[in-house]
Amino acid sequence: MKARKIQSRAARAPMFSRSRIGSAVAMALIAAAGAHAAETSVDAAYNGTATGTPTVNADIDNTANVGATITGATVGTTSTGTPSNPNPVAASTTGNLIGATATGNSFANAIQSPSPTPVNNAATLGVSTNSGAINSSVTGSKLALESSVLQSGSVVNADNTISAATTLNSASSVVSGTAAVGAVPQAGTSVLTYPAGAPLFDAKGNIVVTTLQAATGNSSGALVSGNTVDLLLTANAGNTLTTAAVLERNTISAVLKANSATSTADIQAGGAPAFAGSAVVANLQANGNGILAATHSAVNTGSVILGIVSGAPLGGANVLTGSLSVQGNEISSAATGNEALGATAGVAGNRILLGDVTVAGTGTAATAANNSTHNGVGVTTNVNSDLAIVNSQGNIGVATFGQTAGAQILAGVQSIQGGALTLANNRVTADATGNTASSAIATGTHAASFTGTAAVSNQQANFNAPVTAFITPSVIAAQTGESPGAGQTQGSTVTVSGNTSSATAQGNQISQGLALQAASLNIGNAGAVLTGGTSSDGRVSAGGAATVANLQGMYNGGVAALNFGSQIALTANGGVAPVANSTLALTGNRQEAVALGNGATSTLTLSGNAVGTGAGISSVQMADANSGVGAGLNDAKASIGVSGNVTGGSVALTDNLQRAIAYGNAATNTVGVTAGNLAVAPGAGTPASAVTVDLTKGLAFDNTAATQPTVRAAYGILND
Repeated sequence: MKARKIQSRAARAPMFSRSRIGSAVAMALIAAAGAHAAETSVDAAYNGTATGTPTVNADIDNTANVGATITGATVGTTSTGTPSNPNPVAASTTGNLIGATATGNSFANAIQSPSPTPVNNAATLGVSTNSGAINSSVTGSKLALESSVLQSGSVVNADNTISAATTLNSASSVVSGTAAVGAVPQAGTSVLTYPAGAPLFDAKGNIVVTTLQAATGNSSGALVSGNTVDLLLTANAGNTLTTAAVLERNTISAVLKANSATSTADIQAGGAPAFAGSAVVANLQANGNGILAATHSAVNTGSVILGIVSGAPLGGANVLTGSLSVQGNEISSAATGNEALGATAGVAGNRILLGDVTVAGTGTAATAANNSTHNGVGVTTNVNSDLAIVNSQGNIGVATFGQTAGAQILAGVQSIQGGALTLANNRVTADATGNTASSAIATGTHAASFTGTAAVSNQQANFNAPVTAFITPSVIAAQTGESPGAGQTQGSTVTVSGNTSSATAQGNQISQGLALQAASLNIGNAGAVLTGGTSSDGRVSAGGAATVANLQGMYNGGVAALNFGSQIALTANGGVAPVANSTLALTGNRQEAVALGNGATSTLTLSGNAVGTGAGISSVQMADANSGVGAGLNDAKASIGVSGNVTGGSVALTDNLQRAIAYGNAATNTVGVTAGNLAVAPGAGTPASAVTVDLTKGLAFDNTAATQPTVRAAYGILND
């Protein structure tokens, strides 16, 4: 086997159809203090228990097939009359949805109240298992704005969606409240032993939030096929149109997620001045079991988003002196195995948040642990810390596939004189992701002190689980005038800019952050000990009071992004006259295929007047010899075509990008310390960094416990 390393700093209304099985929504509004730790425990058969006061325990299992289908739906606006007496003068189709949604399991666990109350000894546990085939589809449907009469006024077809969305397991879990008076601090611990531990997982602390999702069974999918969003102005020939026509921010999408979850512990200010004890947040997701092979897919085929100003029948001479804007539209497919992301940008999927309260934990650098090991399909993770996030995700024997085929985003004007046509910022995409998550621990900005430990842990693995994103011929194009015909291009501006055709595939992706801030950060003065290795399987360990650990692996399954036959084009025709005094520009467009095996961004920051030591990041990424990463862009064209002579004006084809790029591993690690008073203990005489290399092996870095790469420092980073 061979592991490859590449380091780089570059690295979405009512529904027409909705199906959901196995919903569980639970809320507890009780606050209590107790001398026993809250606990969640799950055995190898996915039976779970939650202990505490209060608790929420959702345990749901779906074995049935679920389907949601829409065929031949039409929503929109049609105006009738004559061109000299249009009715209405303006027309719009906005904010509509033709959507089919199929869900296997869904739960929302919450321990919180509208007005924050003290919370302690609180545990939420959600376990959902799905073995049914879950499918959604929308075919042959249309969102339309069509008129054969409008010559002036506003015509808008915007902010509409046609979508098929499939989720096998969906979950949200939250514990929120203020710090409790008299709370007895408990040690924060968590142990994961997958797939056959006794128990499989156990976590203890003053606050415990645990989500476990398992998706098994046959293939599932989301499909959109032969759907259209259009704006058609087709008055009889011989008219001048001063209309401002807008076709913007419309979407045709197919989205599949096997497991999707968010998990939050939120300790707010306004209660006791100090949060005493620990908070543990765990997100555990398994897609597939390695026994039944499956392909989970999102497929978007034959979708069209179309804006046209023309005569009826074609061949007449309608002239646009107004404008046609086709901007911000998207045709997409996206398939994901496991996801733990926030609902909005900048919000982590796994979170521990603390307001401006003192933190009084019991942990020390000597009691802290943050380590993970891969062993075939098995995973072992141990995290002991006052504040701890555990993210564990795996795809086992399941292919993840996103495809967008035959997509077209088009803008056309039969004849234009002194007008404007803009085709800008439209997207045709196909995305496939094995595992993706974001995790964050953040304290307030005005706390008096922080005492204890904090740890963020991530492990992600794909085993016999290929990830593929594929675009087959796509067109983003604008045309003015006719050839042959009477339609002309005179004194006008035609712009094709900022459009994208992109296939993106990712095996594993993590963003994690640990930010501690207080006047006094009492985390001790011991050092950090960071280790990690890559042999046939990977391992990582981060020892210290404040640590971030990342382990990502791909075993016997690759990542591929393919974009074939992409066209981004501008065509100007003069008809029987030259293309005269017009500005034609095709600029800033992108055609690409991007593949990433393992990607990680880890950030650790400490800020205070007095700051202790023992903080570090340990990140290990690997892909074996059977887990290649590849990207291909084939037969891509970005072009301007002019039929007839060009007189005056300008023609520019500039700043367009065509690329195929593949990364095996990409990591960005950042440690930042801001302190008024910083005391660092002297070293023990051991090297700050030690690496054992055996050049005779395919994997040159030794992975044995005694000789794997190690960093020992007050503040450190190990990237392997």
